[in-house]
Amino acid sequence: MSVPASLVAQPSAAVANESLREATALCSLRAGQRARVLAVHAEADALLATRLNDLGFVPGESVQLLGRGPFGREPLLVRLGHTRFALLLREAACVQVLAD
Repeated sequence: MSVPASLVAQPSAAVANESLREATALCSLRAGQRARVLAVHAEADALLATRLNDLGFVPGESVQLLGRGPFGREPLLVRLGHTRFALLLREAACVQVLAD
């Protein structure tokens, strides 16, 4: 199943050019590290793309990885704006960010 282009957040041209060398997945951040969302890449899973978009993972939004579950794994505790979310690794891997 393909994801409609309208559900996949795309970075602006200025953000895309700056991020070509520094972009990483949200799940790759260290605990406490802050970043800005560049895009959501969940083309294979339309429901996941929709969920992340609805939660507010949109280009330019500030995000911080607050911590990880037992043994450095799941769940990941993420702050997006003033809200905290618990994400699975596969969900966080779909969010491309630019570390601050």
